[in-house]
Amino acid sequence: MSETDSAGRIYRIRNGLAEIWLQDTLLALTNGLLVRGNALLAGVNSDNFLKSIDLNTRAIHKLAHLGPGNIDGIQETPDGLLVSHFLGNLYAIDAEHQVKELLNTRTQDIFMADFAFLPVQQLLVVPSLRTNKVYLYRYAPEMPNRGNQEKVARPAQTTGHTWVDSLDDYARNKFLPAKKYNWTWQQAPLLRAMTAQYEHQVGPDPAIYLAYVRRAIDKSMDAVWAGHNPNGVASGASLAWLARITGEAKYRTAAEQLYQKYLQIPRMPNGAIWHLKRFAELWDDTVFMVGTYLLEMYLLTDDEKYLDELLLQVQTHREKLQVTDPNAAGAGLWVHGWDGDDKDHCRLCSQQHWDENAAHRSTEIWGRGNGWSS
Repeated sequence: MSETDSAGRIYRIRNGLAEIWLQDTLLALTNGLLVRGNALLAGVNSDNFLKSIDLNTRAIHKLAHLGPGNIDGIQETPDGLLVSHFLGNLYAIDAEHQVKELLNTRTQDIFMADFAFLPVQQLLVVPSLRTNKVYLYRYAPEMPNRGNQEKVARPAQTTGHTWVDSLDDYARNKFLPAKKYNWTWQQAPLLRAMTAQYEHQVGPDPAIYLAYVRRAIDKSMDAVWAGHNPNGVASGASLAWLARITGEAKYRTAAEQLYQKYLQIPRMPNGAIWHLKRFAELWDDTVFMVGTYLLEMYLLTDDEKYLDELLLQVQTHREKLQVTDPNAAGAGLWVHGWDGDDKDHCRLCSQQHWDENAAHRSTEIWGRGNGWSS
């Protein structure tokens, strides 16, 4: 490894300790390093040369001059070498040590520090500190000359394609296309994610997220089970959001009608709503299912009754579900459920017979449920 200072020190790590392997002013401001055969290649920024150091004799030779800039990454390809300048230039160096600029991303504000070359996939992988993205470029040396430069690299995704972008595309187009959306709690969080993507103006065309939410809501908002229990309220958050973003009356009307159905859900004496219609039980995920909807209704209408209801549900569920003993395992966290009567309980979730104890509540700290409620 190198130390980027005027002393020109290169270190070797041996037996877990760093030691100076070579020190020479000819290596001042060295950054990138690459071992190739019996030589160590070094990008020397004091004179902008790529240099070769013999691993046996440690003799230093100049290979190629890259011009003004900060040399950073060095990679070997079947055609020679690739060397980057930090501010966004990529150069190819052939066997005759001739230099050609392959890529210039300065105008895109994409810094190019260390990068990787994947020979099998013929890809350049460029992490950019400036944009906090990873960019992929196809390495295509057979491309014809363009002007006086041979552009042998072109963007695989012009805006940068990360695994997050791939997951987003898969979610919208493969896993759950909007036309297949159903008014269920399982799908509601994904729809909620699409509203967040639009709010944060993610990607080159954020309108795709608004279009997704609109189509999903149009397809599902007349579901007969909408609003009958907390799970049937969860998608209402995106309905109310759509009403606020678009200003369209049909969405606002539907969102307000959903609230009237919500008010018919059975409640405990303390005001907490049952999670399922047939069972007098409180579950920690109820707070998410109804809470996001109530918050969006407040943002839509500016009516504080929705905030009051939201706070009521948080307080009453916390009263029954939070582990209050400071010495108990999971102190401060919430258990999965509390049973409000001595009747049969739902066995679809949590452990069997979870309510058969003096406290009538689950003894399990449900990690995902605490995520829902927080």
